[in-house]
Amino acid sequence: MAYVRKTETMIADVASNIRDMRNKALQPFAKADIQAGTTLHEAALKSAGNVIWKPAPHLRGKLPDEFMKEFSVLALSSAFGGEKVKTHLRGEFLFPPFSNDYLPTVTFLSEADMEPEFLSYTKGSAARLEKHTKVVEQFATVERQVRNFLEHHSSLNAAIKSMPEIELYIPDCYLSKLRAPTPPREKVAKPSVVETLEIDVNALTATAIASRVT
Repeated sequence: MAYVRKTETMIADVASNIRDMRNKALQPFAKADIQAGTTLHEAALKSAGNVIWKPAPHLRGKLPDEFMKEFSVLALSSAFGGEKVKTHLRGEFLFPPFSNDYLPTVTFLSEADMEPEFLSYTKGSAARLEKHTKVVEQFATVERQVRNFLEHHSSLNAAIKSMPEIELYIPDCYLSKLRAPTPPREKVAKPSVVETLEIDVNALTATAIASRVT
């Protein structure tokens, strides 16, 4: 196992990896746009009209087009379970002159203002938004904790040894470096004391043997 030193670049890459994981986790909760020409689009438009025509409901559907104003964007907002839901409709919309107080943003639609299909869509959006918020908060906590944890270690090796689960958030490129086999170090032969002192072992031995013979 190779040694991987902790660097600011590595910590930034880990944080980026965590955000990528967050974005992937958020995909199931992405808000779907309302497509023009669908029954849902018509229900949303009718729901907006229920609010816009409140000042003069008796004129709804009776004014000629030349008395109407044309808008290309309609922004609706509502609230369910503490979550604010915003919906944007695009197209060519005709509304009465007194709609200036409402357009281009209808500030609030109550349940009573909404057509059933749009009400169901909006409640579903609120539920998705709630889960979306929880996932964002969860990963924000993870990123903060992982950053702090890595800062307290001098290397990735030490961090993983202390908490193996941290591997789940480490980019593959760093794990590959970590798992790469370390080449064996070449042992440098050190001269012995005999060699350092330049002792002639053969001569030393021969002298001892000769002394015993004589």
